[in-house]
Amino acid sequence: CLKDAFHKEGYQIFPISALTGERLNTLIYGLSSLLDELKLKEKETITEVLPKKEALYKFTPRFVIDKKGDIYEVTGAEIERIVSMTNFNNEEAIDYFQKIIKKMGLEKALIKKGIKEGDQVKIKEIVFTFSNK
Repeated sequence: CLKDAFHKEGYQIFPISALTGERLNTLIYGLSSLLDELKLKEKETITEVLPKKEALYKFTPRFVIDKKGDIYEVTGAEIERIVSMTNFNNEEAIDYFQKIIKKMGLEKALIKKGIKEGDQVKIKEIVFTFSNK
């Protein structure tokens, strides 16, 4: 019998009826099971071929605050980039800048460092007077 010959070769047979659709569910479930097995084998192969890599990520803070005399100096690539991109002659740009530094947590961090109303804040070459209003 043809079915037995295929089974001996390791093939699974799914007799179906194209006319009535009979036993289509058996075919679908069989294919799904076969795909799951292939995915599992593929994962095992990939795991064997690719050794696990250990990644080392260096944490860099968004900003660092240092008090130098009466001035709170803020450094950091991100905050310095934002200052460089801000047009301080434009009122809307200044408002946007204030929203960004508040969202970054710079205002809260300055308060934790002990800044008071009227103290000076320096970021790059720009010096601000701190106001919490």
